[in-house]
Formats: sequence, structure tokens, C-alpha cells
Amino acid sequence: MLCLNLENPDMLRKVLLLAYFLALLNMAKAQPALGILSDSLFVSDSTVAYGAVVFINYFVKNTGNAVFSGSLKVQYSVNNVFQGDLDTTTLNAFLNPGEAAFFTTSSPITPDIYAIGDNIVVIWPVSLYVPAPTTDSGQFHIWVDTILGNGPPLLKEQIRVFYDPLNLRLSIDYGDLEKEISDVRVYSLPGQPIYGWDYAVKEFSLAENSPQLFLLRIQTRKGEAISFKILRK
Repeated sequence: MLCLNLENPDMLRKVLLLAYFLALLNMAKAQPALGILSDSLFVSDSTVAYGAVVFINYFVKNTGNAVFSGSLKVQYSVNNVFQGDLDTTTLNAFLNPGEAAFFTTSSPITPDIYAIGDNIVVIWPVSLYVPAPTTDSGQFHIWVDTILGNGPPLLKEQIRVFYDPLNLRLSIDYGDLEKEISDVRVYSLPGQPIYGWDYAVKEFSLAENSPQLFLLRIQTRKGEAISFKILRK
């Protein structure tokens, strides 16, 4: 058994120095860290069309062993491409080890970031001023459909509309129904005709002065119709 004679001044000094250095070492190891609680991620709509806005709820957790008190940003990537800040707002939090804070933000679905089909979105917190490494990220999927239509199930299944807001261009894929299409019309929401074709037009461009919100209506020879509400960006 080790026996220390603390009545000896030299021995006492050595013990105190050792305790001091051990305390410093422990303090050096104590550090906050930030992560996303993956199980808490909530997306308002996982199937959307271009022009939609999704709302994202998430929790940032202090995964370290020291208090975090400071500012942070949440950044994100889509399909392994870094996109920057998910929200331009600087977030502030005071978190004891193991505690989490709730945040919510919105993200517009645009073709320059999201592709048609399945998109893998990853988000993670970044401390701005306090040393706090990122330990955990959160991941979710957003499926970007074509512009969603309102009509009979067969027409919704077959007819797909793509809108390129950068070039104000609409493309239409009729599937197996191309020969069944009798007319294609574009209306302003008050119902004023803007464009019209008596055949299955596949692509057309919008004028710069076209309405901000308009309706695309496609009708078959059997009289069935499907309509698409489109927001011009």
C-alpha cells in the first residue's frame, strides 16, 4: 500500500501540483459538442413540386461534456453537394451536456438545388465562436415530383409537367396518352385564355409579362381533363 506523508512539505507540494495538473487535464478534455437528433427531424412534406416550400423541424443537442453557450448555424447538403446555410438566421442556444434545443426553418424547392426524383438532404450544426465540434448530422429525403396535377387518376399517372423557372419554359410528357389529347390551354386565374393548342404540345415558353400564377389545363378526346396550377418565378 502506498503511504504518503503529507506532513512533509515537499511531499505535500508534489501532491498539490499533481492534483492541479490533473484538474487542468480534465478541464482540457471537457468541451461542448453539437449534433442533430436524427429521430426528431420532421419535414412538412416529403413529396413536393418545384416552387413549393417545405418546413423543417429539428433539435440541436449538446453531445459534449461541457456547457454550450453561444451562436450557431445549421448548414446542409443536397445529394452530397454543399449548399451553405439552411437558414440565414443565426441561432443562439444555452445547452447543458445532453440538452437539446428545438428549431424550425423553411426551404424553397428550386431546380438549381433539387433534382427531379429522390433527393438526400443532410443537415448539421456549426458553432460560430465557441469551440464545439460537430458530432452528429441528420438526414432526410425529399422527392421532387413534376408539377402536381388535379384530375382523374389515369391522367395524373400518365401526364407529367416540368417547369424550368429560370428560362420560363414548360415541358409536358403525356406518357401513353399523347394521341388522346384534344387540346391544351393556359389560363390566368380569373379565367382569361393566354395560350392554346389543339394538339399535344410538348414544350412552350412563357412571356416575361405572363401572370405570376396561372393554370395549365389538358383535355382528352373523351372529355377528361387535368389541371396544373403553376407559379411563375
